[in-house]
Parts: sequence; structure tokens; C-alpha cells
Amino acid sequence: MRLNSKLEKNLRSHIDFSSFRLFELILGCKGGCITLLAPRKPHSQNVHFNMQYQGESYWYGSMEQMLDMCVHNGYISSFRAKLLIRRYNKFKGE
Repeated sequence: MRLNSKLEKNLRSHIDFSSFRLFELILGCKGGCITLLAPRKPHSQNVHFNMQYQGESYWYGSMEQMLDMCVHNGYISSFRAKLLIRRYNKFKGE
């Protein structure tokens, strides 16, 4: 997978691209960037979402839970979270 130079510079985490899709990279956060990962097969049985920040991985059961945590911690605005949920639903085919 080819990434542009901006992503390569800021992406400092391990991603299993066979299982996950790089959904969003949030830049400008204190201590680095936040990587949001969505499952490649959203209609499978065990669907988990992953947020990586400062070398730690946080797992969530839904995109809404993951984005709510981002809004709660001040990483993104609630408006941007709604846009990301809408984009994820388009990806799923809803």
C-alpha cells in the first residue's frame, strides 16, 4: 500500500492492513497523531475498531463508541465525528 509523504511522516504505529482499513489520521494532537482503524469486512461476526495514540491501542465495539471517546477527549469536534460516521456508513453500504 502506498501512502503519501504526509501520512508516512506521521504514521508511527503497526497496522495489519489485511484486517483493518486506515479510516482516519487525526493530526495536531498533543503527543503525536491519532490513528483510527476500521475493519476491512464490516459485516463479519467479530467487528472491532481500533484507535492508536502515543503507542497505545484502544479497542471499541462500534465506530460511534470510538468517535465518542475522541470527542470526549477533545481530539475532534462533534461535527467532525458525525461526518466520519456518515463516511463509515457509506463505506459499509448503508
